[in-house]
Amino acid sequence: MLFLIFIISLSVPNAFLQEYEELELYNNFDEYGAVADASGGGGNKGQGKLGFSAGSGLRSIAEGSFNSANDAVNNQDAAGHQAAFVAKNTLAQAAAGASATAQAALAGKQILLQGLEQQLRDAQTALMGEKQQLMQAQRSADATMRAAQEARAHVNVLTNTLNAAQAAADHVTQAASEAAGELAAQQSMVGAAKQRLDQLQKQLANVRIDFEATRTAAQKAQAAAQAAAANAAAAAAAAAADLSKNAAPAPVPAAGKGSNGGGAGKGGAGSGAGGGGAKAGGQGGKGAGGAGAGGKYVQGIEGNVAYVDDNFYHPFHYSK
Repeated sequence: MLFLIFIISLSVPNAFLQEYEELELYNNFDEYGAVADASGGGGNKGQGKLGFSAGSGLRSIAEGSFNSANDAVNNQDAAGHQAAFVAKNTLAQAAAGASATAQAALAGKQILLQGLEQQLRDAQTALMGEKQQLMQAQRSADATMRAAQEARAHVNVLTNTLNAAQAAADHVTQAASEAAGELAAQQSMVGAAKQRLDQLQKQLANVRIDFEATRTAAQKAQAAAQAAAANAAAAAAAAAADLSKNAAPAPVPAAGKGSNGGGAGKGGAGSGAGGGGAKAGGQGGKGAGGAGAGGKYVQGIEGNVAYVDDNFYHPFHYSK
């Protein structure tokens, strides 16, 4: 943008220099006529001096200066919009890259969450199986204890079959001991399964918190990318509108009309969203111009209109 302003600043003095050279030509023409009259050359002493009218060079300079200034202003606006479009487009691409990164992080967290949920379901299934085995072992232990009690009762009653009953009692006691050992081992396994379930529940809670934070950040990044893309599209539409406007030839200012040098002349009308009146015309004439507001409406793509306020930043809102 600075380079474009520098080029424009170089082109404006060249236009002024050309106009001053034309003025010098007019002055030289008048001086040449004065020298010719003084030398007495030719038979035209009785005739008036031939040349341009007085003040015509200054008028040409004024008109050329107006055209040069108008072109400079139009080019400056177009250059500003183009630079804004380039900057906003770059920021939109950066925001899109950040949004893609956030989406990738969200996908990774989603996979981790699904894996932990599957492990939790497997752990719950294993716990249910262990509980069923515990209940079955408890029933077996109860049945064995009842059998041992019955066997001890038979020992007291069946004195004649003491040896056989004693052997049966020993066998039942051994079975009860094994059942008690199995019961203790099963209780230990149930405790380990409960501890594993508690750990997985805590880990799942932490991962869910991280997942919510990641999803929130991803949504914010996506919203920022959409706002940046909308700003870039609006800047592109504004730059295209300015370029098409600058492509049209600049109107030649109309000469004002006045009576005896004191009449009211008519000048060109003011243009622009926030422009004021433009002065032109004959002596004493005043031009009429339009009055603008603090902000301006920019014509967008497909007839959409967005309001731009230079003193307050907010995202573009589109409406058909």
